[in-house]
Amino acid sequence: MPDAEAELALLTEGVTRYGVGAAQARAMLEAEARRRGVAGSGAGARKARVFLRAAADARGRVARADAARAATLYRNLTGRQARAGEAERRNASLREEEGLSPRPDGLFRSVGRFRRMAQG
Repeated sequence: MPDAEAELALLTEGVTRYGVGAAQARAMLEAEARRRGVAGSGAGARKARVFLRAAADARGRVARADAARAATLYRNLTGRQARAGEAERRNASLREEEGLSPRPDGLFRSVGRFRRMAQG
């Protein structure tokens, strides 16, 4: 499966040269990827985005472990074409697009929790 730039180039060529619609071009690309047993970067990003939304708490915060799982999910779905660092950067941009933030953990989390409990 091509990387994100090559995938966009293929979709653009399908729309401009062959006159297929954007949705049809994307469906054709994803069908070929499924046939080969990998997902395109767009499909991997969509599934990672769904995972991140499901893992987020009510305030839109995602735990560090869940963010790492989303990056691993993206990397596995795209046939490990993305390096680990690339997958983490893509994951960070997905979180930003969705308006999700990191969930605090460790000492600062417990201190804040105890302060709120003390206030009432």
